[in-house]
Amino acid sequence: KNNMDQYIMFTNHQFAAENDFLKYQLAGTFTLLGVLIFFWHVTNHVRHWYKPPIQRRILAILWMVPVYGLTSWVSLVFPKVESSLGVIRDCYEAYAVYTFFGLLVAVLRGGDEP
Repeated sequence: KNNMDQYIMFTNHQFAAENDFLKYQLAGTFTLLGVLIFFWHVTNHVRHWYKPPIQRRILAILWMVPVYGLTSWVSLVFPKVESSLGVIRDCYEAYAVYTFFGLLVAVLRGGDEP
């Protein structure tokens, strides 16, 4: 009886570890995919730099993808640093909202002013 309980506990612990690894791997894969798409968009904006006042704001908003993705993935892997990474994530979110309003103003004005 005691040996069977130890076996069950060991097996449950092993399944939990494999499940955690799968979560880390899946989240890391999609984070990497998002960052690669982000770099593709950034390089396209930099290559076709025709409206700098508008494109600067677009690039600042695009930075949300790696900031959110990497901080979320690191928070998943290392739960103890989640609170400090949450502050970084929230501050950049506020900056992105501010930049989005600036983008709206720049587009509605015609994009001539920085």
